[in-house]
Amino acid sequence: MKNKSNLDCHALSEVFCSQLGRLHLLASILTGSSEAASECIVEAFESLHDSFLVSREFAYETARLATIKHGLRKVMKEIRHYALSDTTDHITVCTIRMRVPNLGTTCADRFLASLQQLNAFDRAVLLLRVYEQYRPHVVALWLRLPSALIERRKVHAISSLTSLIHGQDASAPSSRFSPELGMTLSNSYNTSRQIHS
Repeated sequence: MKNKSNLDCHALSEVFCSQLGRLHLLASILTGSSEAASECIVEAFESLHDSFLVSREFAYETARLATIKHGLRKVMKEIRHYALSDTTDHITVCTIRMRVPNLGTTCADRFLASLQQLNAFDRAVLLLRVYEQYRPHVVALWLRLPSALIERRKVHAISSLTSLIHGQDASAPSSRFSPELGMTLSNSYNTSRQIHS
């Protein structure tokens, strides 16, 4: 059994080395800080040290889930603060006053900069519900919040992110959520993920 444990540890080590950029991007979006993201990666790696993998194919998924778990732990207090004071009319962000002609041509850096300006609750909801496509009840369990609140905040977070990308005031989002907008934002995130891997 010790040999199986060593193989699992080796598979996880390989994933953390080869997918470091992707895992760091994931943690960075959740925590809003590059330093905190680095701490999450180390904590996730350490927590999986003696893990058992059913199959080596699950190594990346295991590393990703551990990174999400440690990222959420770091910002849970901030998430709870924004969730408990949830008013979809108000959001605290710093806006950038630049016009972007078309959301589809927005560069990955602009997208990530806009995403980082959202509060921790909105970042977590966007990352987990829209980009990672976890179901509402799974996100609700992780954040320990009602799924109705998660879904309501998802629409608000997408609208706020769109406003930030376009350089508009995010405290009064004017964009409506549409499947096309969700796909465009998801494509921007995937482009960012490819650049950082």
